[in-house]
Amino acid sequence: MTDNSTTAEALIPQIVENQVDYKYPGVGPDELTGPPYYDRKGEDPEAPIDKIVLDARSLRTKLEWNLKHQTTTELKEEADKVRRRVSRGSSSAYEKRSEEQQFFNRPEAGADFSHWACMAYWSAEEAVALILGKGPKRVNLINLDEYSTQASPFIQRFKNLKELTDRAIDAEVVPKQPTPRQWVEWAKKNNFEIPNELEEELEQLELPSAPTGGLFDEESETYPSELHIAVKAWSVTSRQTGSTDTPKEQVRLWVTQWFPKLSSAAVERIAVVCNWEKKGGRKQEE
Repeated sequence: MTDNSTTAEALIPQIVENQVDYKYPGVGPDELTGPPYYDRKGEDPEAPIDKIVLDARSLRTKLEWNLKHQTTTELKEEADKVRRRVSRGSSSAYEKRSEEQQFFNRPEAGADFSHWACMAYWSAEEAVALILGKGPKRVNLINLDEYSTQASPFIQRFKNLKELTDRAIDAEVVPKQPTPRQWVEWAKKNNFEIPNELEEELEQLELPSAPTGGLFDEESETYPSELHIAVKAWSVTSRQTGSTDTPKEQVRLWVTQWFPKLSSAAVERIAVVCNWEKKGGRKQEE
């Protein structure tokens, strides 16, 4: 607090600003009064506002209302109390809280993997956002560059990964229009952690449909449901890379996740049928 003014008109804004910034350092001043950051021109009257911004606005309104009913002496005491609280606070804790509250780290920034997994291909920038678990329409270079938090670790990580994806395309390590699976496999080879939800969505999309010709006719009285599940399980797990689990363990995990109503005996039968390493023993880490 740098303004030495002692009038109520000057003290109230100072107290409110310091209180709100102390609790919500990741909410920018423009967000408190203007449209959402991604609709800076206010062109979309229905643009949703993040919950944390609504909370910060609510706190600001509540403080302004309460402070208006205090005397100048009470406001001075409150201003001193806020100043002491801010000065005692840890700068590292403040910076951490600020990073966690930035628009790209809020719950609303999460990706809709069910939507993006269906795409025929991802651009390099879309792949970066999705690998990091973010929605590409919200978290992209335009929004990140316009945002004020230039020293953010996330922004630097995003830009570093974007450079890698660009060069992967330039060097033809991946095609010009890589599929979601191609991007995920590229990321795994480069030791990037893939969100579990994304992996699950891709696995579901890649499950083989029932073959034509009546081989797996689910309406038939002789429909071999366990065999059908076994084919699906083998198709997915046999393509997984990087796991130290045995094939049977991978199959058990997949089947119990996607077919939880199966008995343990049925799961074990499927694991045995799908096992492509008959020698046994745990896979060795490379």
